[in-house]
Amino acid sequence: MAWTGLTLTVEGRNALNQAQIANRINFKSIVVGDGKAPANFRTLKELVHQLYEITDIKVDMTEDGCTVTADFPKVDYDYYFREIGIIVTTDEGDRLYVYDNCGEDAQYMVSSTGLETTKKRIRLALTISDVEEITVSAAEILYVAYDDYENTIKNLKQDLQEENERAQTAEETNKNSLVNHVADKTNPHKVTKAQVGLGNVDNTADMDKPVSTAQQEALDRHTGNNAVHITEAERTNWNDANTKKHTHSNKGVLDKITQALLDSWNTAYTHISDAVKHVTAAERTLWNTVSNKVDKVSGKGLSSNDYTTAEKNKLSGIAANANNYTHPTTTGNKHIPSGGSSGQMLRWGSDGTAVWGNDIDTKVEQVSTTANADIRLLLSNNANSVTETNRVKKSDNFLANPATGEFYAKGYRRIILDGKTLNVNTLTLSSGYPMIEHYIERTDGGSSNITNIPISGKPFLLDVELIRWASASDYITMQTFRNASDYMHEYVRICTNGTWSAWQKRIFTDTNTTYSAATQSTNGLLSAADKKKLDGIAANANNYVHPTTAGNKHIPSGGSSGQILRWSADGTARWGSDNNTTYSTATQSANGLLSAADKKKLDGIAEGANKNSANRRIIKANTTNSVTIKSEYDIFSGYHGYFKNDAIKVYAIDSRGGAMEGMLSFSFRSGNPAYYQLVIQGTSLGASVTTAGNSITFSVPSNFVSIFLEYTPEVTTITIS
Repeated sequence: MAWTGLTLTVEGRNALNQAQIANRINFKSIVVGDGKAPANFRTLKELVHQLYEITDIKVDMTEDGCTVTADFPKVDYDYYFREIGIIVTTDEGDRLYVYDNCGEDAQYMVSSTGLETTKKRIRLALTISDVEEITVSAAEILYVAYDDYENTIKNLKQDLQEENERAQTAEETNKNSLVNHVADKTNPHKVTKAQVGLGNVDNTADMDKPVSTAQQEALDRHTGNNAVHITEAERTNWNDANTKKHTHSNKGVLDKITQALLDSWNTAYTHISDAVKHVTAAERTLWNTVSNKVDKVSGKGLSSNDYTTAEKNKLSGIAANANNYTHPTTTGNKHIPSGGSSGQMLRWGSDGTAVWGNDIDTKVEQVSTTANADIRLLLSNNANSVTETNRVKKSDNFLANPATGEFYAKGYRRIILDGKTLNVNTLTLSSGYPMIEHYIERTDGGSSNITNIPISGKPFLLDVELIRWASASDYITMQTFRNASDYMHEYVRICTNGTWSAWQKRIFTDTNTTYSAATQSTNGLLSAADKKKLDGIAANANNYVHPTTAGNKHIPSGGSSGQILRWSADGTARWGSDNNTTYSTATQSANGLLSAADKKKLDGIAEGANKNSANRRIIKANTTNSVTIKSEYDIFSGYHGYFKNDAIKVYAIDSRGGAMEGMLSFSFRSGNPAYYQLVIQGTSLGASVTTAGNSITFSVPSNFVSIFLEYTPEVTTITIS
């Protein structure tokens, strides 16, 4: 690459910005190096490999910037002049302002030998806007090119010679004119007596005119005053100078010749006149002869063999620092083989050896299969469905069974709707692709911004499936919605050609009516949890709500030892002191420690008698059941029937939570046809009773949630269907 022009670095840009603010920039030096060209000139902070720094620089202002000039110094080594930069001084220190690198087009600079050295002067033109004052850190020096100096001296000598000759000619002419004019006694100016005022002149001879004493003294002093008079020698010198006086037509050029230029010219003249520093023609001829010879080195002799052109060419073809290197051919050191063709790749040939061959790994052969086994899927982003030309990827997370068509994915991703605003009516899949989309909203409040869903304000899952598609205006799409607040149901609707139906709540019905018995660990007719709960309910337990009316109130809390409950109001007692602790014996007609009724009842019970309820059983029937009761004897008597010894007791719970209990009986009702009606303690249940011999069958009334039948062994069987 060649020199491309100075590039302003990042630090140079910052320095220029500061200079435009301060209206001043200070150049310190020019730096030279031989480093290889970097990728980015702008980010450099210093030369890649700096050789030296030139602080003796000259800066000349131009209309839009300046020119920086410097001479390359003499150093004790030869080098390639490849990179250059300018350093400026800022408040933060020295910074690389501009940079350039010519790469392989570098000039080789010879500086270390006296036979031939490379002298170089460089001028760098910089454009610097909005900066009036440009200074140099080091003292400014004057640069005059060698050719310019010689030409300037030559032209100056010629100008001085011409000016001297012209001045001499003019002076000679003036002298001759003056001499002739002085010698001309013919009154060349034609002056008249009147013009000179001769009429006013005293014609007395000067010698005859009287002089005063004071005048005479003054004349005497003047005559003897050598300071105000000149000698004959002085007159002669002055006349000579007057004859040599002249003017210069190029005075403007001479005014520009400053003392600095004269000093430089004097220095240059001294240098040119120095016979030691310069060589004569004879010396140059001698040196040119010596340069064609080989130096005699102490301790070494010159070879008698000729140094041929072929050997010279061979030596010229050897790179600097070349060595007799032999590359190893062992395993791990072999080169890429020659040959091959486009599309081929290197394949293993033997240990440490590769050969060119076709790329057989970049295609996937497509083979139909019906194997009944899981096959790992290969994933590709290539749209070509015939030949795979891209690399494919495999994953154990994606498997398929060709025989069954089953597909396994470790998990599929739903589209997350958390916090988004969406009208689900827009999810129609009317374009025909994709055919299935899955959405999820995972927050309580996030779904409030999603409209046209059946239940809002709770997390939900939404599946959108394309059922039919012929075109963007002829399709059927189904949406299925499941919500965290109603997880036992799902909601479904259909979109036909852009028109949505209403959401329909889908209720799942169990069609399997055959169940095994439930245990506390296994579901059956009851869930395991319900079975465990039921086992914890005591026999005869019911959803009983104790009344709070008079006659049903509980013993009040509180009280203390020795107190008794005393009447307070209707059906209400409160704790109080027992003022009468003496009671008479109860009889069947008078209260005592027992009431008279209790005494009478107690007297009617045989000693050792008890109520045998050990064999009583409880069975539950719901409103959907039919109940058949069989007894060991004929239970019917006329139009009314009853169960012997209170054989069946009923607990009924109506739909409002009310409870009813009593002995079960039945009564005949006339009509067409006539029927029996179920009765509990005189209250009709409204149930139709079918009789057959010693059995009855009835359905549980619909206004009851359930009934419980408690029965004794006199009842042979109770069947619920």
